[in-house]
Amino acid sequence: MGNFFEDAREEWKKRRVFRIAFVTLAVYLLMKYALILVLPFGLSVLFVRWAMPVIRRLSGRRRGMKSVLAALMLSVIGALPIVLILVLYRAAAGCVRACMANFGILRVQCGVFLRTCCCYLERPLGIDAVVLEEKIMTAARSIGEQISDEAIPKAIVISGDVIAVFAAIGIYWAVFFIFSVLLAKDYDEIVAHWRSKHWFARIRELYDKTVRMIFSYIKAQLIIMSVIGGICSVVFWWAGFHMPFLWGYVVGFLDMLPFIGTGITLLPLALFELVMGRTVLAVVFVLLYVVCYFAREFMEPRLIGQRIGIHPLIILMSVFLGVKLYGLLGIVTGPLSYLLVRELTEQTGKEDAPDEIF
Repeated sequence: MGNFFEDAREEWKKRRVFRIAFVTLAVYLLMKYALILVLPFGLSVLFVRWAMPVIRRLSGRRRGMKSVLAALMLSVIGALPIVLILVLYRAAAGCVRACMANFGILRVQCGVFLRTCCCYLERPLGIDAVVLEEKIMTAARSIGEQISDEAIPKAIVISGDVIAVFAAIGIYWAVFFIFSVLLAKDYDEIVAHWRSKHWFARIRELYDKTVRMIFSYIKAQLIIMSVIGGICSVVFWWAGFHMPFLWGYVVGFLDMLPFIGTGITLLPLALFELVMGRTVLAVVFVLLYVVCYFAREFMEPRLIGQRIGIHPLIILMSVFLGVKLYGLLGIVTGPLSYLLVRELTEQTGKEDAPDEIF
């Protein structure tokens, strides 16, 4: 029996491709089916480990104070996104009110813009400008009526989905909060109890390395977001926008999200300015989009490559595959899956020191 296990171990060490396939399957199943169950507990461990130096310094030897301090820190962290959402809501409501107040002007400007475009297209298309404008307006009215008929049922479905999402977030936050408060009280004792275990040391090494890479990736993205948000804020301030720095960093945040980028805001904004007859601002926003695009293309390979040693193309591929495999959460779990596969493969093959293929 001993020879069987020894032979199996040697075979495992030799077959690196088999190990990669096995680890990849295990990581996929973990991310697909188990992550949603263990997520609040994993985040609790991450938070408590990060917060323990501060908690120890403030609590001294009083164990009960550790739970109190953890609860206070979590309350502050939980309040920050609520405050940000309220600020964004007020700013968005102000923009909607301004648009409604100028709806008549906008409608007239859209008509003038459409008429001008039809006049330019009259000769190339060989269609009378008035006829072309009527066809476009008829198609627009038809689309508007169709959207109006479908809007209410879809709004009801979306509202139910949104309520379910917020309810799930509330449940996860409650579990995360309670588990973190309890874990903070006994964290040092738990670590001391398991520290001598070999498997605990291996898991902790993997955990530390993965978390360090994730935070390095997030830090690099935050630096890029800050630069792009700063550039947009200055341009919005020059253009006379209300709350330019808020909207500038909202654009920077959208640029940080994969498959979205600054084009989702800057190009429609340029079109709006063109419709309103402000050609200079329209050109400025198009140029701003180009500058933001090349700024990310210049900074991303250097920051991400230097900090975590992963090429941006691999990150983009992992995000794309993550979205396809896991849904929207794949934006995060895709790169995380790649990191886990790479680190677990290295951990399982340390003894034979294989050549790097990742």
